[in-house]
Amino acid sequence: MMLLMCVPLVAIGLWQFFSGGGLAPLLGGLVCFGMMALMHLGMGSSHRH
Repeated sequence: MMLLMCVPLVAIGLWQFFSGGGLAPLLGGLVCFGMMALMHLGMGSSHRH
């Protein structure tokens, strides 16, 4: 669910990249997605039911 919060950032970055805005907004969205995935996997491995 947390990964869905980065989808708008990636979508806006893709839109700006393809409209000539450069690579920086797309990289920001991808970094957000990667960090959320890393935190999600890190927190998920510590829970033992």
